[in-house]
Amino acid sequence: MDLSAVPANMTGVGRYGVEMLGELLPLAPDVGIEIWAITRKGDGERFGSRIPVLRTEEVVPASRPARLIFEQVAMRRVLASMASQLHHGIHYTLPRQLACKSVVTVHDATLLEHPEWHQRSKVVFFRHMISHAAKVADGLIFPSQAALAGFSRHFVTSAQLRVIPHGVSGARFAAPLGTSDAEIRERLGVSGSYFVFCGTLEPRKNLARVLEAFATLKYSEVTLVLAGMAGWGNAEIRTLLENLTSAGRVKVLGFVSDAQLGALYRGAVAALYPSLEEGFGLPGLEAMSQGSLLITSKDSAMAEYADGNALLVDPLDVAAIAHAMSRALGGGADLQSMSRSGRVASESFTWLRSAQGHLELYRSILGI
Repeated sequence: MDLSAVPANMTGVGRYGVEMLGELLPLAPDVGIEIWAITRKGDGERFGSRIPVLRTEEVVPASRPARLIFEQVAMRRVLASMASQLHHGIHYTLPRQLACKSVVTVHDATLLEHPEWHQRSKVVFFRHMISHAAKVADGLIFPSQAALAGFSRHFVTSAQLRVIPHGVSGARFAAPLGTSDAEIRERLGVSGSYFVFCGTLEPRKNLARVLEAFATLKYSEVTLVLAGMAGWGNAEIRTLLENLTSAGRVKVLGFVSDAQLGALYRGAVAALYPSLEEGFGLPGLEAMSQGSLLITSKDSAMAEYADGNALLVDPLDVAAIAHAMSRALGGGADLQSMSRSGRVASESFTWLRSAQGHLELYRSILGI
């Protein structure tokens, strides 16, 4: 399994790879499968601290350009030297001229359908890689029906196709022993009533409309907390964001730890995730697992797990987003019930279930 694309500050794809693999490793020996992870040089210890039983081949260069070149030029030789029977690329890509079977995870179709949401260099490269995977992979994994539908609008493939939803580990967000949520939030400078938005700040996260909707609220004492890496393509929101931040209405935290994110979710009026499009939308499920009321997009991958357990809105409609936020501020027994049902619903999405789905596909391809 190729983990070379997983950064130190793990977000969706990295979380998927590490959490799923942690559950997969104990299952594999029972069916005669031995799993190794291919990582960047020096990353073995980092992954080993999370998955102690993981065996790694630390052969991939650290820089992104060198890593991508290595995958296409040298990875097949590494796999051949390990006598690998199956290679899984967890992030769209696959080495060329593999001698073994292959599986690729295709997270969404936005690189194909909305190139304007991505950096140009990534669009060119990943479009080519997705097309290559469609032609040669033995198996393709999608985290949602929405992701599969997007892929299918562009490709016909002979690969085995599987929709395998991501999971969530609620315990990962627990506060450290002896520390309260209030103490964590105080250290972050967060107090009072607030909404929380978690995600990389990039165009498809729809932050522009979230800020516009928030700015229309008449509750001046309520703040909006942004948690996530800076991302790119945020020029259009810079002025509004700066104005709201200067007025003390928005707080930008950047990347936060799991315990910090859990404390933010558990104390929020609601978690905002009205993304324009996602392959799964893991932050939304994570928010639900912490009992947070979720406001997310209708007719989306998020709706596949959140319908009936969250406030669903048209992500293009600023007024609809603002109305959902106002409704959340109003509270009520119906919204409390929705938060509880969301937490219960999230419990059916486990990384063990995801790992079992992966293992079933591997076995089908290998014929074991």
